[in-house]
Amino acid sequence: KDLVYLDLKDDYLEFASSLFLLATTYDLLGNDNDAAKMYTNALRLYNHIFGRNSIQVSNILQNLAILRGRQQKYDKAIVLLEETLRITILNYGADNENVAKVLFSMGLMFEKRNEYEAAVRAYMDCLVIQRANYGDDSDLVV
Repeated sequence: KDLVYLDLKDDYLEFASSLFLLATTYDLLGNDNDAAKMYTNALRLYNHIFGRNSIQVSNILQNLAILRGRQQKYDKAIVLLEETLRITILNYGADNENVAKVLFSMGLMFEKRNEYEAAVRAYMDCLVIQRANYGDDSDLVV
């Protein structure tokens, strides 16, 4: 069932966290429908508790995007990843490794949609960030 929107206080953080953990568990079990429902419910609560620009919200969006990608719902995945990217840049800055991870995920989704030019741009942007953070000689940079 959908959650009723409540006037939340800190007491609801444990409830929201439980929903998120339940979602990730369903996700790991391959129960995509229940995982998506729990991510969506957790997202509503996290938006209210932490604010829509929080890293916590970004984490849920990214998990939900990856799930949508597995379901071959690439358009939805890209929209979720675009919002994840915006929030991640806002919180960490454009050159952060977390931004690179989101860009990599976006590249995968663009590739699945046969949007190869967009995929190359996302992968190249990811690589620029990785090189800036780790150097050209790092094993983490291909």
